[in-house]
Amino acid sequence: MQVAHELSDFQDGKERILVLKDSSILENAEEGDKLVSIQIEEQKRLKKNLENKKKKPIYTGYDDEEFNF
Repeated sequence: MQVAHELSDFQDGKERILVLKDSSILENAEEGDKLVSIQIEEQKRLKKNLENKKKKPIYTGYDDEEFNF
C-alpha cells in the first residue's frame, strides 16, 4: 500500500485522514492500493484552478475583432 502524496504535503502536527484512491481493478492490480487525502487533493485542485484563472485574459468588450469601429 502506498501514499499518493509527497511528505512535504503533510504539515507537522496536523492530522490527515487518508482513504483508498478510486481506481479500476486493472489499475489496482498493476500499481496496488494508494492512500490519498481528500483535503490535499482539493487544495491542489483549487491551486491549479486559481493559476489557470490568472492566465486567462480579462474580457473588456473591446477585444472582439469581429466588431471593428
